[in-house]
Amino acid sequence: MLDSQLVWARDIQDGYVQGRITEIGGTEYEVQPVDGKLPRRSCIPEDIFPACERPSDNDDNCELMFLNEATLLDNIKNRYYKDKIYGPLKDPILDDYEDFRQLDEALGRLGLGDAERTQIYSLVAAVLHLGNIRFEENPEDSNGGCRITHESQASLNVTARLIGVDPSELRQALMSRVMKSKGGGIKGTVIMVMLKVYEANNARDALAKALYSRLFDYIVSLINQNIPFQASSYYIGVLDIAGFELIESKSTGIFTLLDEESKLPRPSYSHFTNEVHSAWNGHYRLSFPRASRLKAHRSLRDDEGFLVRHFAGAVCYNTNQFIEKNNDALHASLEGLVQESENALLNALFSGGANGKSPMNVGKLAFISVGSKFRSQLSELLEKLRSNGTNFIRCIKPNSRMIDHEFEGSLALAQLKYSGTNSVLELMEYGYPSRVPFNELYNMYRSHLPPELARLAPRTFCEAMLMSLKLNSNEFKFGITKVFFRPGKFVEFDRIMRSDPENLQAIVAKVKKWLIRSRWIKSAFAAICVIKLKNRIIFRNKSVVLLQKTIRGYLVRKKHQPRYRGIAKIKAVEDNLRKMHAIADQLKADREKMQSNIRDVQAALAAAITKIRTTPAIGAAAIDQQYADIMRSIDTNMKLINARLQEQRNAEEQERLNKIKLALEAERRAKEEEERRLKEEEENRKRKTEIEARRKEEEAKRIRQEGEDRKAALALQVLSSALALRTAANELRALLDEEAANGRGTHATAHDPPRHQANRYSVLPSHQAQLEKEAQEDIQYRQQLEQERRDHELALRLAQESNGQVEDSPPALRKSEAIRAQQQLVEKQKHDLSKWKYSELRDAINTSCDIELLEACRHEFHRRLKVYHAWKAKNRKRTTMDENERAPRSVMEAAARSQPRLTPKQEIVPSGSVHRYFRIPFVRPTGNGGPEVATSANADDTKRSWWFAHFDGQYVARQMELHTDKPPILLVAGKDDMQMCELSLEETALTRKRGAEILEHEFNREWEQHGGKPYNRLTARK
Repeated sequence: MLDSQLVWARDIQDGYVQGRITEIGGTEYEVQPVDGKLPRRSCIPEDIFPACERPSDNDDNCELMFLNEATLLDNIKNRYYKDKIYGPLKDPILDDYEDFRQLDEALGRLGLGDAERTQIYSLVAAVLHLGNIRFEENPEDSNGGCRITHESQASLNVTARLIGVDPSELRQALMSRVMKSKGGGIKGTVIMVMLKVYEANNARDALAKALYSRLFDYIVSLINQNIPFQASSYYIGVLDIAGFELIESKSTGIFTLLDEESKLPRPSYSHFTNEVHSAWNGHYRLSFPRASRLKAHRSLRDDEGFLVRHFAGAVCYNTNQFIEKNNDALHASLEGLVQESENALLNALFSGGANGKSPMNVGKLAFISVGSKFRSQLSELLEKLRSNGTNFIRCIKPNSRMIDHEFEGSLALAQLKYSGTNSVLELMEYGYPSRVPFNELYNMYRSHLPPELARLAPRTFCEAMLMSLKLNSNEFKFGITKVFFRPGKFVEFDRIMRSDPENLQAIVAKVKKWLIRSRWIKSAFAAICVIKLKNRIIFRNKSVVLLQKTIRGYLVRKKHQPRYRGIAKIKAVEDNLRKMHAIADQLKADREKMQSNIRDVQAALAAAITKIRTTPAIGAAAIDQQYADIMRSIDTNMKLINARLQEQRNAEEQERLNKIKLALEAERRAKEEEERRLKEEEENRKRKTEIEARRKEEEAKRIRQEGEDRKAALALQVLSSALALRTAANELRALLDEEAANGRGTHATAHDPPRHQANRYSVLPSHQAQLEKEAQEDIQYRQQLEQERRDHELALRLAQESNGQVEDSPPALRKSEAIRAQQQLVEKQKHDLSKWKYSELRDAINTSCDIELLEACRHEFHRRLKVYHAWKAKNRKRTTMDENERAPRSVMEAAARSQPRLTPKQEIVPSGSVHRYFRIPFVRPTGNGGPEVATSANADDTKRSWWFAHFDGQYVARQMELHTDKPPILLVAGKDDMQMCELSLEETALTRKRGAEILEHEFNREWEQHGGKPYNRLTARK
């Protein structure tokens, strides 16, 4: 069933192909085309439509079995090939068939036979097919030659057949050219050089240009031979205000330099541009592109273009393709090929050595520059302008936005200046700029005149008024239809005519008097003239009237009817040109080019009208031919403009989509950045919360530890007292026992026991008194310590208020207690390094791998550093203040107030495992010797600063001070230990300060902002 089912399958090239379903898959069908040459294909169900056998003849779609897109397309295709597409398919504007018929008839009227017309059509078709020939690089040619593509072979054969040459010879001539060595004369060696792809394209284009231009010149000359016209002084042309200014001379002109550059073996546009700048260096009309006011032109280098200051303004020219566009040569191989053509017309066009080649120059590429053609055409134009009178109508562009009812004064003034209107106005100052027709002047004052003057003819009225007012005859002149006034005289005349009624009556009286006098004089002269001319007029009227009535009317109608009808028909095309202007104004990229093409069409239209007007013998066929050429040019330009406009719209739509895409992408990135920032802020808040919680936990732990320490100290005191009492009791008991033993061995008598008993117990009060004395001294000493601590705190508060200075270290413990505390601390350490030398410490740090030993060395280093700083602080002068403090005074005082605490032995935590960061404010005095204070509210000579510390483990790794009046101070452990804080993290009590601990990124931001390098423990201590 599936093999017998016909379907339509979608095809990229043909639209749909007919086939049969061979296999049904999950989501695709396998279709085998009916045409065995087509490959098997897989299609989705949406691309398959049911089909039936193709009917032999279907004129109506209702007869089709399956009414779908593929069936309708196939039916229309069959009907098209059978010429059964009904309906109006004729273009109402463009009728190729009718245009070709008219062209063929016009060529026939010029005297061309069928064979000659066929040859012309063949050459035109050959030019079209020649443009379809494409070239590609030949991989088999080691010299970099080219070859004709396989797709262009048919176009090559058709072109060769149309121009009457052998296809292989045409292929060889397009792909290579013949050159002759420098031997000279007949003995020179002929060499065939293979052309590259771009050289072959240039040769093909040159051949097409040569064929078309010579054929066009031949047809023009043929038309001119059939038109009885020699010369005319009347000509209508359209010129742009920019004009045709040239920097031109025989040796240093721009076109001459361009021709010389094109003749070099390796021409370069940059070398040509440099030559132009060097030849015209310092000339005010030529400059570099960077002098342009347009940003796009200023981006050009000096060797990429030049700026020419024309009369209408400066124009920047890009010389990138000047060399390529200047060459219009046809090499000898192609010219010799077309001269040997079997086409008689082609032989006639290329016969006679059109390019001036002699047999000695065969193989040399004659150079024909486009610049030389421009010079010759410009010379012809200037010659026409010199041989004809010039009258100009100035067209002023009101605004730059191409809208009506809007006037830009600066733009109009610039156009008037560039068009020379200012000079014309200066010239009019010495002429008669005010001119009024007789009829307008008469109608202007008719309402102010009495009836006797209102009946006068306009010219008579003007003469009578001006002559009766006795105005200076040099201030006005009478023309045929107008009266001309000097500047300002027409206003004076108008003021006189519009004066009060009494003055007007006097003017009327003067006019009447002048009229009577002038009429009498004219009557006298008229009588004499009438008598003399009477007989001549009568004779002439009798003889001429009959001839004029018959012959002139016939000749005029016969001569001018086709011409004015043709002019009217051509003028009707101006509406199309206005539409083209409106559409071309919408372009952005190629607006000037399209408008230039429209101006060319306008120039052709004006030239056609001028030619019809100035050529009385032109026929209707020639007029129709000109009309057809104009319409064909208009249609071609209209299609091109519409195509460019569509491309522009597509580009604008694509640009709009790209902007939307970029905006969405930017919005997405901004949203991601905002989310990242919020997430980072949330993480920082969490970390600060954790830091605060940890600080509170450590504070609580510290408070508990201090309570436990106080309890332990009290228990130790009680224990020591109990031990002392127990020791004293044991000693007393031993002493009594010893005395008792000794007494039993003596000569004691019965009267001795009372005395010995008293001596034995008399020792106890003495020991008890000693113990009580020691306990009392201990209590007094502790009270003294407490009092001194309170005095120290009071001194600190007073120092902060009065900028004084306090003893750095609090009073030390008694030697016995200090020694005991120190011994207990030492006993808890594994390594006792207090007696090591500095060399031994250095060697242990540099060579040991024991982490506990290294950490013990670090503790010993900081202990010795504290001893050094304590000695330094004790022996320095108290009247000066050291500005380079190792840490803020609050940190040092907290360390001084803290007492050594007996803690259980903890596990050694190596440096680098725990990093904590702190920031506290402090105020350093300005030099009066006072201490630091916390704030500057009550002191005018203090300045607030910040102290930052990075603790790597228990000790400071990085330290930074930020001051407002001096550069920041950055210190690193291992390099600046003598200037850094030597206290441990526990001794500084920073963990107990609320808000003192900060995050790592906050410390690193300030550190790197003030020139600090990233922290690395290994590199920081080198």
